[in-house]
Amino acid sequence: MKKLLMIVATIVVTFYVPNLASADTPISIDSATAFTEIYDPPTNVNYIFAVRYNLPQSIWYNHLEDITGCTTTTGTSTIKCTYPDTLNSTLLTIGIYDNSGTTYGSNYTEPLTVIGDTLTGLNVDDLPNGKTLQELSDDGSKICIDSLSTHVGIYCADIVISTQAVVDVEDTYKARMTKYLQDQIIDIELDTNLPTETLITNTGKVTGNGVYITRRVSPKLQQSIPELFAVGLLNIFGIPVPFSTPVLAGDLLSEANTGTYTSSIYLAGDKVAKQYFGMSGYLFWGFLFIMMSLITGSGMYLLSGSNFMGATIGFITPLIAGVFLAPQILTQVAAGLFVLMIGLVLFISRKMPN
Repeated sequence: MKKLLMIVATIVVTFYVPNLASADTPISIDSATAFTEIYDPPTNVNYIFAVRYNLPQSIWYNHLEDITGCTTTTGTSTIKCTYPDTLNSTLLTIGIYDNSGTTYGSNYTEPLTVIGDTLTGLNVDDLPNGKTLQELSDDGSKICIDSLSTHVGIYCADIVISTQAVVDVEDTYKARMTKYLQDQIIDIELDTNLPTETLITNTGKVTGNGVYITRRVSPKLQQSIPELFAVGLLNIFGIPVPFSTPVLAGDLLSEANTGTYTSSIYLAGDKVAKQYFGMSGYLFWGFLFIMMSLITGSGMYLLSGSNFMGATIGFITPLIAGVFLAPQILTQVAAGLFVLMIGLVLFISRKMPN
């Protein structure tokens, strides 16, 4: 009897996958479209592979970290989860594969963490093995969704280079990306039975809800193609700052897997600044601590009524803390103080008697 139980246990361990099974976790990858020249130099995202895929929410929601809102609507099996982007990051990956179904490596693969009928993107600097975009498309390379479980398998789509979007518009990759996103988002809105203009307006402008989709394709599209969006993003810092490849989520996952977490507060802030604010780390930290100094300085002055307390404890202390936590901002702090000093000299000179 004991031997029988051991045999059964071995079979279960060998063939049963606790998280995923092909019978109840369908995957479809509909298209993979390649773009380049979306961002002006300098940038380390020279190629974007926009991917349309579907992991049905009604089935995949069980694998979300947060299943809030994942309830069926009356009379249908439709499920619209509140947080479809919380799929366990250890289940699926998406990446560039060769024509034999072998990945080109970790630089071209990242976790897939969003379920539903939607878009995502692979943002890369250089193409694998020094290939051109045309060579990658011609040699049968593919974009594939893969998993750690052989029971689920690998699902792929051929790489197709984007083509001219509108005949009477100058043919640029930005114009191609604009038309591609408009068509795909309209299609997603229809296929998922969302109310009209939930994701895109009737004039072809991506709404606030649609922005979540475009950011998955590439995080800085609002800066590169602002005319596509109904929700403006003022680019007050010039051209987009190059962001990490893979992006923040991939970096954090890699650090978690290896146990090599970022020990520098400055470097952590640098990643956040590039990913979410489109600025370099030193600029982010500089603005942050200067604003904190102005706020605390004003607050201390109002509470104490003392110029000395406002200037020293309120204003100088946060700046000193900022230089201690992120010494790279010392240059920006010094420049700011120099500007304030010039203003102070001009003020004193005007008050001095002739």
